[in-house]
Amino acid sequence: MPRIIDHDDLVLRLVQKASPGGVEGKKALQKMIYFFTLEQGGLYYRWANYGPFSPELHHIVVYLLRAGKIRAEPVPTGKPGATISRMTYPVPEGGDHNDAAPVRIPDDLERELDSVLEFAGRVDRKRQPRELELLASVHFLAASRRKRDGGYVAERIHGHLAALKPKAGFDLDDVKRAIRILEDESYL
Repeated sequence: MPRIIDHDDLVLRLVQKASPGGVEGKKALQKMIYFFTLEQGGLYYRWANYGPFSPELHHIVVYLLRAGKIRAEPVPTGKPGATISRMTYPVPEGGDHNDAAPVRIPDDLERELDSVLEFAGRVDRKRQPRELELLASVHFLAASRRKRDGGYVAERIHGHLAALKPKAGFDLDDVKRAIRILEDESYL
């Protein structure tokens, strides 16, 4: 029987642990939770413009933003006029990040979340949203290939990725590098 997880608290805890710097964008948040749910389950992911996407998680984030439980600050990107939303955890009036009461989740989930944050933290912060998009996309395609065909091949994954995301510009070397990282981290 699947374990029941309060995903609102999970998202709050992830953003809280990533603060004061926060999480660089809603897509990066989606990808971090994607890697968390590989082990824990609980959310359905489907393919979208930026790789695996959970509509349920999107609704959770919208709710948390509207309720003021997390904040989104616009951050300019390298593209003219484009911004991403840096997700941060609000701090008490006149306090700092360390004054905020931690959101409580079970210890085993806390350790798994730490592992995902450590994994995401090894990605260059300026490239984090795009790099996490690549890693999650390659994982999603490789896992579906492995389920269907019993294995995966970088060239085939690259072909699918190029067809699904032609403007992303991910090349075969990017896919091979992503596979190496995912295998080294035991995600594949």
